[in-house]
Amino acid sequence: MKVVLTITGSQRFGTDEPEKTSLVTEGTLEREGDILLLSYEESELTGMEGTTTVFRVEPARITSAPARSSPRWSLPRA
Repeated sequence: MKVVLTITGSQRFGTDEPEKTSLVTEGTLEREGDILLLSYEESELTGMEGTTTVFRVEPARITSAPARSSPRWSLPRA
C-alpha cells in the first residue's frame, strides 16, 4: 500500500541546540504477520539516490537499513 512518510531526526553538536531535519516522501507499507515493513526510495536530497531504505517495525523493536537493490528482508512465513 502506498503511504506518505514523515521522518524527523535531530542531531546535537557539543552543547549547541539540536539541529532538526524532516523528510516527507512517498513510500510503501507492507504487513507480514505482526511485522510491518515501511520502505522508501532515497533521493538526491539525502545523498543516497538509488537506495531503498526500509524500516522493519516489530512488536518489541524498530530497525532500519538501507537496501542496495531490494527493500525486502527474508521473513519466515507463518
